[in-house]
Amino acid sequence: MLNPVLSNLSLTIEQVKNIEKELSKNITLNEKNMLVLLVENSGQVIATNGKNTRNYDLSSIAALSVASFESTRGLAKVMGQTFKYLFNQGTTSNLFITRANDQTLLVIDYDPLIKIEEVHSVVDNFSNEINKMAKDWSVIGKNDMKPGQGPLKNDGLDDQIDNMFGHLG
Repeated sequence: MLNPVLSNLSLTIEQVKNIEKELSKNITLNEKNMLVLLVENSGQVIATNGKNTRNYDLSSIAALSVASFESTRGLAKVMGQTFKYLFNQGTTSNLFITRANDQTLLVIDYDPLIKIEEVHSVVDNFSNEINKMAKDWSVIGKNDMKPGQGPLKNDGLDDQIDNMFGHLG
């Protein structure tokens, strides 16, 4: 379940079950050789499917995937580009990270024998469904709070960061 202090999403147990059901329906590519995580922008795992997840530190995978994707997105912005996904080819598996919607990333660890076109198909199908579901999600603070309000007050930290790195934006 999402930690309400760290997350902007507020999902019911039923909504999470529907997400997991949709993941199960869409992940038809040799499930034994594929792990799929739906991760909230804060790095928290919302749902998983596929490989035996007990062999993995899913929290670390989720947090590092968000950090990697966002740093690559920042690099793209500096270069005047837009990158849709992040792909890493490994010796025993490949990693594909992309946005499922504004609030989430889809992280897929899969066997190199699975073609990238098949992964794209899974991503497209799931993203379409997750976008339909997201209309019912509660996004806390999206329009309710100003910077520095809420459970994690920043005491001017945003201004300091903007002063230090504002030239990048």
